[in-house]
Amino acid sequence: MKNNMRLITVIMGSDTPQIRNAETTEMLDYGFSQYRLDTVILDNQILGKIKINNGVDKTSNVVPMKNVTFLKKKNEKRENVTYKLKLKNVKAPLKVGDKVGVAYIYKNNKKIKEINLTIDKNNNKINLLQLYIRNLNNLLTGMI
Repeated sequence: MKNNMRLITVIMGSDTPQIRNAETTEMLDYGFSQYRLDTVILDNQILGKIKINNGVDKTSNVVPMKNVTFLKKKNEKRENVTYKLKLKNVKAPLKVGDKVGVAYIYKNNKKIKEINLTIDKNNNKINLLQLYIRNLNNLLTGMI
């Protein structure tokens, strides 16, 4: 593991452990010197908002469940990627880690990856008093 990139080598048919270790070291040195892990979306990056039915908060921020990374040669430039969100119809209670949708990752208009989405903070179910106050506030401000 180096610079958040993990490489695994498999050496088969070596005559001695010393040869196997030397070949493993050579392969790892080559991999770390020639390739990099390019992070294009971080796991805490807000990608959008989702409406939460019956939630204390009416909406929550949507974030990926893990970083989106690509293995690139070190001399290759970073490519632009785009994404489209497909969100579920969700209702409270929700907690961080609950799947609320999927992000489709595109490179050159071609779908190359899917990642699960979650919310960035827990959202509890609204109680009757909170619901009454919310509806009263909406009525008074003309939002109904």
